[in-house]
Amino acid sequence: HVKVDHYNVLVSKWMSYYKEKRNLLRIEHNNHPVFLSRLQNIFIESFSIAIYAIEHVRKSPGCFTPGLDNVCFKNSKYFEDQYLLKNLPKKKRNNLRYRSLENLQIQRMKIITETLKKQFQIDAENYNIKLRSRLIPKVCVKTLRKNYQGDTVKRIWIPKDFKVGLRPIGILTVRERILQTIVLLSSNPIIEFTSDSLSFGFREKRSAVGCIAYLFNKLSTTRTLKRKQTTATRIGLKEYLDKKTLKNPKELILKQQTFLLSKPRPMRKRRYHSIF
Repeated sequence: HVKVDHYNVLVSKWMSYYKEKRNLLRIEHNNHPVFLSRLQNIFIESFSIAIYAIEHVRKSPGCFTPGLDNVCFKNSKYFEDQYLLKNLPKKKRNNLRYRSLENLQIQRMKIITETLKKQFQIDAENYNIKLRSRLIPKVCVKTLRKNYQGDTVKRIWIPKDFKVGLRPIGILTVRERILQTIVLLSSNPIIEFTSDSLSFGFREKRSAVGCIAYLFNKLSTTRTLKRKQTTATRIGLKEYLDKKTLKNPKELILKQQTFLLSKPRPMRKRRYHSIF
């Protein structure tokens, strides 16, 4: 993690120096400095970044969902389910009625003990360590050729949020996720430096909540309109027409709608703390 932070700071310093030296308004993909691309290649091909990317994928919430190759990280619950299905009675093992979630929870409390749970945690850790050692040579960018083709994506359908129906989602293999994280870590500081400061979509530590907080703070600090403060008084239409003569008939329609002259209220000075 320290190496990634040093890389981000170094890239941001070089980009700012290059921008001031060339008097550029904005650095785009056409005018990137050469030394920055060399540093990016060194970062992508480093061995420590490959290990960091594997740990980053392992801590992600979707690390337990396998792709088409059926390879993923395991937790203790996976080994508990496998042990439970093997130790069920023969009559209940092949019957769908007894393999329901409610029955499995009851059987789990009967069969699985605390000592077995500790053993399953140790088995899960050992399996994840072996999987990491198998993934390191597959993830090394130096060994990949230029005509590299990614693995096929697994397509599944999940229910929509707050709506009726299903929506498709693609699940990548663990190897593809690690390679994508390596490329993302190398390009993230460049994207953050070159992109607009007011864009909140698909960026790290930014979301729609930050955009709403920014707009609310901007609107709350705007200058109030300079107008005379008047007291709230009820005025009759006949009294108003007697005091002032109206030339145009359009003014009569407008004046009929304004019976109450109210005092302007100042905006509340409450603010939302922005997340970013």
